[in-house]
Amino acid sequence: DLTSGSVMRSYPRDRAKDMARAPHLREGHAAGVSGVAAGVFYGSRRIFSASFDGTVRIWNIKDGQRLQVLRHQAEILALTVGTMRDGSVRTIAGMADGAAVMMKASSAAMAQTNWRGRLGKLLDTPAVFGLVAVAIVLDLSQGLTQMTAPDSSKDCFGRENPANTLITLSVLTIFTLELLARMVAWGKYFWVPLNDTVWNYFEVGIIAVSVSIAVFQAYSDFTMAGLPPEAQAASGTLLYPVLTPSAYPTICNPAALDDSGASRT
Repeated sequence: DLTSGSVMRSYPRDRAKDMARAPHLREGHAAGVSGVAAGVFYGSRRIFSASFDGTVRIWNIKDGQRLQVLRHQAEILALTVGTMRDGSVRTIAGMADGAAVMMKASSAAMAQTNWRGRLGKLLDTPAVFGLVAVAIVLDLSQGLTQMTAPDSSKDCFGRENPANTLITLSVLTIFTLELLARMVAWGKYFWVPLNDTVWNYFEVGIIAVSVSIAVFQAYSDFTMAGLPPEAQAASGTLLYPVLTPSAYPTICNPAALDDSGASRT
């Protein structure tokens, strides 16, 4: 099945500008052009042109170089381009003899053999998708466990359990690395055109805010900022224990502390 995926983005408004930048693209066919498609593949722009001469030609927009010729057995009347679930790029040609023919574009023509392409294909693999999915499930499970835990097992100063903090930071690290890798693979096309990349901006903002909050929370917890002296003494300096009301009743009970944080006798 064809899927829109993340490999190709089509910008019809740019086609005329792209053809003007590489005018010799119009000289490659032996008959009239019956269809044109344009897209971005891992940071590289491509034009597909179909013709009544029975060929689909793939062009590099940057220098006008012809990258591949896909030959068919009849005149081509229509053309569309899509990506498969495995990341490969396919052309679907509507033929004059009534057939619809799908052919695979080469990895080299689709810039999938350069380092950006290899990185992009890696990010599209089930393994990376599975890693991100596991991270999401782990993060949700950790949050649900924390929410449903009884108050008697929670830190009375609102600090996270060190294990939960480690899980949160690990999950956010996975999200951040995956996002940065996609930025590198797509280059400037991760950000433009704006109408096709709004979700990217939203995702960057969400992850940036989440990381900032998590780092601030971890810093506050591990430096014991704002804790009374008794709580700081009980917590130690590295991996603090969870100060529960049952284990530390004097420290956790506000009635047992005066305004300065000193224990009442």
